[in-house]
Amino acid sequence: MTVACSSSPEVPDQKQGKQHKYKSTQEGESADKAGQTEGAKEKEQTAQAGDAQEEGKIPTAEGPIAHIDGEPVSAETFNTEMKKIVDSGQFPVQLLSQVKDQIISKIVDRELIDRAVEKADIEVSEEKLEERVQEIRAQFEEANAKLNGQMGSLDDMVKNLGITKEEFRDSVRESLAIEQLLVKRGMEYPSDEEVKSFYEENKEAFNRPEQVHARHILIKVEPEADEAAWEKAHKEALEIRKKATAKGTDFAKLAEEHSQGPSANQGGDLGWFGRGRMVPEFEEVAFNLEKGQVSEPVKTQFGWHLVKKVDEREAGTVAYDEVKDQLENKLRNQRVQQALQSLLSDLRANTKVELHPENVK
Repeated sequence: MTVACSSSPEVPDQKQGKQHKYKSTQEGESADKAGQTEGAKEKEQTAQAGDAQEEGKIPTAEGPIAHIDGEPVSAETFNTEMKKIVDSGQFPVQLLSQVKDQIISKIVDRELIDRAVEKADIEVSEEKLEERVQEIRAQFEEANAKLNGQMGSLDDMVKNLGITKEEFRDSVRESLAIEQLLVKRGMEYPSDEEVKSFYEENKEAFNRPEQVHARHILIKVEPEADEAAWEKAHKEALEIRKKATAKGTDFAKLAEEHSQGPSANQGGDLGWFGRGRMVPEFEEVAFNLEKGQVSEPVKTQFGWHLVKKVDEREAGTVAYDEVKDQLENKLRNQRVQQALQSLLSDLRANTKVELHPENVK
């Protein structure tokens, strides 16, 4: 999922410490501060960044990193960007010195884009901003559901990136402003006909193997456990199965209460999976159950499982309606990136840019 388009697809969507001036039709509204990094974590990250810098691992600008039409891009801009990258933990600190020139170049790209947006007097309404934020949230939740909740929440992801909710919304606002500029320059979003045509021309890419949708309850047994521990866990699984097979029982609720696996918080939901995804003993049972049936306890290396088949689907081609939204987003993002690169090429050709990598030590 793309949260917001950056001025270059290779640059992390980190803030530069600069206040952008993209207009809002509801300027002055208080920003949501709820996602700010916890104080203790922030202090720890600052200390870690300081230690790394003392060791000479983090490149530091000591003068302007570039001039754009004679105007300097400050050392502070680079150093703020670098701290954001370090705090996010998304890139190995020891490798930052090897990509400092790329970071300078991408910061300059963003500056060029920012100036173009401001010159075009772009407005982003609060309604459009909120609509895009909710669209991103829905896409994230859909993707997360396919991974059984392993990604956590969108708010968790934002925090892990080292940015606040306010900064996340600013990033989305900037993305919308850039898209509006690209539309002004003639970019057109893919039509329904183009999306459908792409699907028809690439149908082989949408082939799906036989799949099942299952939930499970795991009574965990440690690898070094003796036979008595395995027997005790087996008896516990049998007792839970009695409840699971009783009329009107909510299997998901039972899983939340009793399962000791990572999917317990999702009611034991494992989502859809094909053959080869699960350990053989589990897979064999899951694929051979009747729809709605709960298995006898299944022994695997992890312990004893109770498996419930929720649904099944045969191998075949995924229907267009199932992938339409996903395809539309994919083609839309491709169109935006192509238009963005074209804009950057024009801006570079018509702007005097001087890079100063020698000011970064």
